Amino acid sequence: MCEGPAHRAGHDLCHGTVKRRADRPRRPRSRAEVDNPVLLDFLRERARSAEIVASVCTGAFLLERAGLLSGKRATTHWASIDRLRALGTVEVVDDQRWVDEGQVVTSAGVSAGIDVSLYLVARLWGNAIAAEVQKDIEYFPAPPTLAPSA
Repeated sequence: MCEGPAHRAGHDLCHGTVKRRADRPRRPRSRAEVDNPVLLDFLRERARSAEIVASVCTGAFLLERAGLLSGKRATTHWASIDRLRALGTVEVVDDQRWVDEGQVVTSAGVSAGIDVSLYLVARLWGNAIAAEVQKDIEYFPAPPTLAPSA
Protein backbone atom coordinates (compact mmCIF):
# COMPACT_ATOMS: atom_id res chain seq x y z
CA MET A 1 0.00 0.00 0.00
CA CYS A 2 1.42 3.36 -0.98
CA GLU A 3 1.00 5.93 1.76
CA GLY A 4 2.43 9.26 2.83
CA PRO A 5 1.68 12.95 2.39
CA ALA A 6 2.41 13.06 -1.31
CA HIS A 7 0.10 10.10 -1.97
CA ARG A 8 -2.67 11.63 0.14
CA ALA A 9 -2.27 14.89 -1.78
CA GLY A 10 -3.08 13.05 -5.00
CA HIS A 11 0.47 12.38 -6.18
CA ASP A 12 0.83 8.67 -6.82
CA LEU A 13 4.50 7.90 -6.20
CA CYS A 14 3.95 4.14 -6.26
CA HIS A 15 1.97 3.86 -9.48
CA GLY A 16 3.01 6.60 -11.90
CA THR A 17 0.57 7.39 -14.64
CA VAL A 18 1.49 7.34 -18.28
CA LYS A 19 -0.18 9.94 -20.44
CA ARG A 20 -0.68 9.36 -24.14
CA ARG A 21 -0.60 11.79 -27.02
CA ALA A 22 -1.83 10.13 -30.17
CA ASP A 23 -0.13 6.73 -30.12
CA ARG A 24 3.12 7.86 -28.49
CA PRO A 25 3.55 6.90 -24.83
CA ARG A 26 4.62 9.78 -22.59
CA ARG A 27 6.31 9.75 -19.24
CA PRO A 28 5.06 11.59 -16.17
CA ARG A 29 6.54 15.09 -16.14
CA SER A 30 8.92 16.05 -13.34
CA ARG A 31 8.66 19.68 -14.47
CA ALA A 32 5.03 19.71 -13.34
CA GLU A 33 6.04 18.60 -9.84
CA VAL A 34 9.33 20.44 -9.30
CA ASP A 35 7.57 23.24 -7.40
CA ASN A 36 5.18 20.98 -5.49
CA PRO A 37 5.92 21.72 -1.79
CA VAL A 38 4.16 18.57 -0.58
CA LEU A 39 6.28 16.35 -2.82
CA LEU A 40 9.53 18.19 -2.02
CA ASP A 41 8.86 17.95 1.74
CA PHE A 42 8.10 14.25 1.28
CA LEU A 43 11.44 13.71 -0.50
CA ARG A 44 13.38 15.64 2.17
CA GLU A 45 11.68 13.79 5.01
CA ARG A 46 12.26 10.36 3.46
CA ALA A 47 15.87 11.20 2.60
CA ARG A 48 16.67 11.83 6.28
CA SER A 49 16.31 8.13 7.07
CA ALA A 50 16.85 6.50 3.66
CA GLU A 51 19.97 4.48 2.98
CA ILE A 52 19.72 5.41 -0.68
CA VAL A 53 17.75 8.06 -2.57
CA ALA A 54 17.73 7.44 -6.31
CA SER A 55 16.31 9.19 -9.35
CA VAL A 56 15.74 8.14 -12.91
CA CYS A 57 15.82 10.51 -15.86
CA THR A 58 14.60 14.03 -15.04
CA GLY A 59 13.74 12.99 -11.50
CA ALA A 60 17.13 14.54 -10.74
CA PHE A 61 15.39 17.92 -10.92
CA LEU A 62 13.14 16.91 -8.03
CA LEU A 63 16.15 15.88 -5.95
CA GLU A 64 17.91 19.13 -6.85
CA ARG A 65 14.92 21.26 -5.89
CA ALA A 66 14.60 19.34 -2.61
CA GLY A 67 18.23 20.26 -1.89
CA LEU A 68 19.47 16.66 -2.05
CA LEU A 69 21.99 17.25 -4.86
CA SER A 70 23.70 20.40 -3.56
CA GLY A 71 27.45 20.06 -4.03
CA LYS A 72 27.10 16.57 -5.49
CA ARG A 73 27.73 15.09 -8.91
CA ALA A 74 24.62 13.96 -10.81
CA THR A 75 23.26 13.06 -14.21
CA THR A 76 19.91 13.16 -15.98
CA HIS A 77 18.41 12.49 -19.40
CA TRP A 78 20.75 13.72 -22.17
CA ALA A 79 18.21 16.26 -23.41
CA SER A 80 18.08 17.88 -19.96
CA ILE A 81 21.80 17.93 -19.10
CA ASP A 82 22.23 21.62 -19.98
CA ARG A 83 19.10 22.59 -18.03
CA LEU A 84 20.41 20.80 -14.91
CA ARG A 85 23.85 22.35 -15.36
CA ALA A 86 22.28 25.83 -15.66
CA LEU A 87 20.90 25.56 -12.13
CA GLY A 88 24.48 25.90 -10.85
CA THR A 89 24.01 23.73 -7.74
CA VAL A 90 25.10 20.38 -9.17
CA GLU A 91 28.26 19.08 -10.82
CA VAL A 92 26.61 17.59 -13.89
CA VAL A 93 28.17 14.49 -15.41
CA ASP A 94 27.72 13.94 -19.15
CA ASP A 95 27.66 10.58 -20.93
CA GLN A 96 27.42 8.43 -17.81
CA ARG A 97 24.54 5.99 -17.21
CA TRP A 98 24.45 6.71 -13.48
CA VAL A 99 26.31 8.63 -10.81
CA ASP A 100 26.74 7.20 -7.31
CA GLU A 101 27.35 9.82 -4.62
CA GLY A 102 26.84 7.50 -1.68
CA GLN A 103 23.34 8.13 -0.34
CA VAL A 104 22.19 9.82 -3.57
CA VAL A 105 22.30 8.04 -6.92
CA THR A 106 21.05 9.57 -10.17
CA SER A 107 20.64 7.95 -13.56
CA ALA A 108 20.20 9.15 -17.11
CA GLY A 109 17.18 8.08 -19.18
CA VAL A 110 14.68 5.32 -18.59
CA SER A 111 16.84 2.41 -19.74
CA ALA A 112 19.64 3.73 -17.54
CA GLY A 113 17.11 3.42 -14.73
CA ILE A 114 17.07 -0.34 -15.26
CA ASP A 115 20.87 -0.37 -15.24
CA VAL A 116 21.09 1.65 -12.03
CA SER A 117 18.46 -0.54 -10.41
CA LEU A 118 20.58 -3.62 -11.06
CA TYR A 119 23.65 -1.72 -9.84
CA LEU A 120 21.84 -0.85 -6.60
CA VAL A 121 20.72 -4.46 -6.11
CA ALA A 122 24.39 -5.46 -6.47
CA ARG A 123 25.51 -2.70 -4.11
CA LEU A 124 23.01 -3.72 -1.45
CA TRP A 125 22.88 -7.50 -1.80
CA GLY A 126 25.79 -8.53 -4.04
CA ASN A 127 26.49 -9.42 -7.64
CA ALA A 128 24.92 -12.89 -7.44
CA ILE A 129 21.54 -11.50 -6.41
CA ALA A 130 21.78 -8.78 -9.08
CA ALA A 131 22.50 -11.46 -11.71
CA GLU A 132 19.42 -13.40 -10.55
CA VAL A 133 17.25 -10.29 -10.80
CA GLN A 134 18.66 -9.52 -14.25
CA LYS A 135 17.76 -13.01 -15.40
CA ASP A 136 14.31 -12.86 -13.77
CA ILE A 137 13.42 -9.66 -15.64
CA GLU A 138 15.07 -10.96 -18.83
CA TYR A 139 17.15 -7.84 -19.20
CA PHE A 140 20.20 -8.28 -21.37
CA PRO A 141 21.31 -4.82 -22.50
CA ALA A 142 22.02 -5.40 -26.14
CA PRO A 143 18.55 -5.27 -27.70
CA PRO A 144 18.12 -4.82 -31.42
CA THR A 145 17.37 -1.27 -32.43
CA LEU A 146 15.76 -2.13 -35.76
CA ALA A 147 13.07 -4.61 -36.67
CA PRO A 148 14.37 -7.52 -38.72
CA SER A 149 13.84 -7.09 -42.45
CA ALA A 150 11.28 -9.33 -44.05
